[in-house]
Amino acid sequence: MKSNSARTSFQSCRLGVVALALALANVAQAQTQVTLYPAPGDLSTVEHLRDSADYTVTINGRPCFVYESANYWQHAARMAADKVAFAIYDFKGGPATVEVNCKFTVNTVTIRPAGDHVQFTRNGNKIVFTVAGPKQLSVEVNDRKRPLFIFASEPEEPDTKAQHYFGPGVHHIGAKYPVKANERVYVAGGAVVEGTFLCQGENIKIRGRGVLSAGQWTREEWQKDHQLSIITHTAVGSHDHHEYSGVVLLNSPGWFVNGYGKFLTCSNLKVIGWGGNTDGPHLNGNGLLEHSFFFNNDDSLITNKGDDNTFRDCVVWKGPWGHPMVSLNPINQQNILYEDIDIIADEQRNKFGTIAITFGGGSVKNVSGSGTRRNYTYRNIRIEEPRTAILLKLDVGAGSRFENVRLENITAAGQLPFEGMLNASQGGVIDHISFKNVQLNGVVITNLAGANLTSQGNVTNMIFEK
Repeated sequence: MKSNSARTSFQSCRLGVVALALALANVAQAQTQVTLYPAPGDLSTVEHLRDSADYTVTINGRPCFVYESANYWQHAARMAADKVAFAIYDFKGGPATVEVNCKFTVNTVTIRPAGDHVQFTRNGNKIVFTVAGPKQLSVEVNDRKRPLFIFASEPEEPDTKAQHYFGPGVHHIGAKYPVKANERVYVAGGAVVEGTFLCQGENIKIRGRGVLSAGQWTREEWQKDHQLSIITHTAVGSHDHHEYSGVVLLNSPGWFVNGYGKFLTCSNLKVIGWGGNTDGPHLNGNGLLEHSFFFNNDDSLITNKGDDNTFRDCVVWKGPWGHPMVSLNPINQQNILYEDIDIIADEQRNKFGTIAITFGGGSVKNVSGSGTRRNYTYRNIRIEEPRTAILLKLDVGAGSRFENVRLENITAAGQLPFEGMLNASQGGVIDHISFKNVQLNGVVITNLAGANLTSQGNVTNMIFEK
């Protein structure tokens, strides 16, 4: 038996270890540089945006403003959530502790993407977790009806000398606010800009930490005038070398970006849209879309034109319309890469496919023509439960070819009775399709039948690897 002095010594040692751990944690937190942004002020004049009624958030003990947008699109194919809240902050130098206080009873908590393995503690209606680096997270309390999105970024230097600078507060700019070639737009943290931008040339930059919103216009108005997209290009002229980064793009009445310029760079965007046709930005040649978050009700990561487009490190929650990853238009295309993509929701219940390439196959209206699409790679894709959308849709029509499509390191929760098709039944050709470590419900695909996939027509040279 240990003596009292021995027990006292052990307890003192244990308390010393605990004290040291707490001290180190406090030092790490002190070294963390957190940038929080002011409240935007009165949001009553901004359509479909308000202060959150459900959540308060602190970062390292400091209050962080929380926005809220409710689901206002009344349609049979509306998204399942009733509303979303979101908070924006920057940090560097060490971990940041996020504390979420819910103004309602908490029963269960899920934090996505699941692959980020964010650990949390819950004490009553308070949820606490630590974020080690830039993250775009969905905190789902009880169900998926009112998620809280946490958008954490690396700090950036505000461009206060931009030709179009919007400081904290609410700004109403109306439709088609002109931005000329070589000009910069900066939307500061705490700024809410309601309106749309009309880009009139090349080398335009739109960035910041604020919110761009266009909820005052309806989808029906956008269908009559596509220049009501939040970011729109003039009908004529070149619009290459644009850059969009950092901002929240909220409640566009249709496509978030209406334009076809090459060399587009999109980084750290937060896209939130309720209505139909709320496509994300299209890449149209030598484009890059990375580190971005999508909560929208149509195609999310889209490449319809141009070669050499890359999508990487994105989180997607997509509604009933469209596809998370898609190429549709009937033109030649090559060298397309999707990598490190988390699909945290895909609400479609149809045959479109989480991964989709359609070229003259006839299953999507207005898609016809002939040509060749080659060198598509889908790598490190994680598809979470609940899963209702099929895995794959390759659809090619007469006179057209798909060559060298590679699916690598893909995990999909569960397995559906029908997981999709490779369709070349109208005289088209699908050649050299490879599956490497593609898992459905934890089982690696070794053949089409075992994966509940089908093929029709001239489909050749399929390869399965573990």
